[in-house]
Amino acid sequence: MQHLPLCVSFQRSAAALRRTQTLALTGILIAMQLALSSVAVYVTANVRVTFGFLTIAATATLFGPVVALVHGALADVLACFLFPAGPYFPGYTLSAMLVGLVYGLFFYRREVRLWHVLAAQLIVDLLCHVLLNTLWLSVTGGGAMLALLPLRLMKNALCYPINCALLYFLRRLLRRLPMAQHV
Repeated sequence: MQHLPLCVSFQRSAAALRRTQTLALTGILIAMQLALSSVAVYVTANVRVTFGFLTIAATATLFGPVVALVHGALADVLACFLFPAGPYFPGYTLSAMLVGLVYGLFFYRREVRLWHVLAAQLIVDLLCHVLLNTLWLSVTGGGAMLALLPLRLMKNALCYPINCALLYFLRRLLRRLPMAQHV
């Protein structure tokens, strides 16, 4: 599989939003994300472990950064209204959109390489989960960001190898699907 220039990746991904197959499968993946994310292991009140990220990575692999960005936004807004844990805050939606964008940039129309998975997950963990989501928690919860940071950093560091392994095998599986060759 050849690597596409960035602007071509965005164009193809945006064009995919007009296809019924893309919308239907993305809707199913969003529903799966809501289901997987509703089953969580809470380490503390502010730190939880879920496997919903696999569905946004699947969307990014199949349909690219634009569709994955939309997936992240819709899944976050729907989760906020279906499973409210407090008032809606757009910062979390921004983080979810960035997760889709990062996965899309690293996974769309690329060979399954371990370094893609390691780099993408590192950026998602550090930028979105540790930095931004900790900032959003301190803004919405009133806690000090520096007090929340060590535990969130430790949780992401512990989950990093597991998440990378799951992403790597998910990507290998998706690339073998016949439909993945046509999207």
